[in-house]
Amino acid sequence: MANLDVRTPRFYCDYANFLMSRGISQNNNFDIITTDASHISAVNGTEAELFDMRPMNQVEFNTTGDRGGHVNVTFDMNTAGFRVDFVAILNHNMIDADAKVRISGDTNSSNGQATTRINSVDHASVDSTPTLVLADCLGVDSVSGNIATPKGYSSSGNEGHTIITFSEMNERYFGVQFEGSDGSNFNASTNLKIGCIMLGQYYDMPHSPDLSIKRSIVFDGVTTHRSLGGQTYSNMIHSGRRSVSDENKTPFHTYYSSFGAYGGRMVYDMNFSYINSTDLMPGNYNLPQSSTDSVIEDIWNKTNGNHIPFIFSVDSTSMAQSDHMFARFANNTLETNQVADKVWNVKMKIQEEF
Repeated sequence: MANLDVRTPRFYCDYANFLMSRGISQNNNFDIITTDASHISAVNGTEAELFDMRPMNQVEFNTTGDRGGHVNVTFDMNTAGFRVDFVAILNHNMIDADAKVRISGDTNSSNGQATTRINSVDHASVDSTPTLVLADCLGVDSVSGNIATPKGYSSSGNEGHTIITFSEMNERYFGVQFEGSDGSNFNASTNLKIGCIMLGQYYDMPHSPDLSIKRSIVFDGVTTHRSLGGQTYSNMIHSGRRSVSDENKTPFHTYYSSFGAYGGRMVYDMNFSYINSTDLMPGNYNLPQSSTDSVIEDIWNKTNGNHIPFIFSVDSTSMAQSDHMFARFANNTLETNQVADKVWNVKMKIQEEF
């Protein structure tokens, strides 16, 4: 959508970081599979860095050394109670690496083979293979079943950021497999690089925010000083979104160079009036309510307030890169005010991360 007009916002919240923040170990729960010769390991970076919510800290895989191999990233949610409907792959070079991605889910079956199935090449014999919907996928050129091929943006800066959505799945195990798209082979000279992988459930606000939206563009990397003679001078430690190279960019910036990026940090102050209490709070606050949707259950709790970043879109229907940003809540308090019986107003301040 042009001009970043705000309509009904969408939040993409990550389950892996939520679970790790609540005591689930990254090791053996969120993994890069390297159990046999067909699985490709990382040559720069570690599996933990795929989930560190620092998208410009890329992990590089030796896909040039095994062009017909597979990069398989697995998620053990420790329960089948979560509803999963998106995978986000931030700051990747899938175009230059000739890569596509396969997404599958599996249950914790009684025979104990669920982990083996989700670890296997092409996710052989898994229970669930979602049908990806092209109209609801950001940065995707084509889909075939549960396999998505990324979209390029320009001859100078092909690489980008991808969000893939699908019908909700209630599985314990999930696999995200990267495989070659050039005759099932990766590129011969460019290794696959990925900045961050997110898996979780997105939440659309019940309606648009009030018209009094405040949007700020803050150059918080700039400090000014005044000399004894009255002269003002400044230092700038960062300018905001940037591009280290064609293959390493701030999320949702797609131009090949930093001088082509709009600077500063985008900040939104929004108020949502007349939110029904059923859309705001879970039915019970002493038990998890993952089967129902609410602001507290699906956004505020999953991010631990301003602890965990998320992907924010100003328009839930938009598939434009510029309508999305990697962000976190600016405050550790979610202010809600009751204005009528079972009706509340909610204030949010959301600021961009780099």
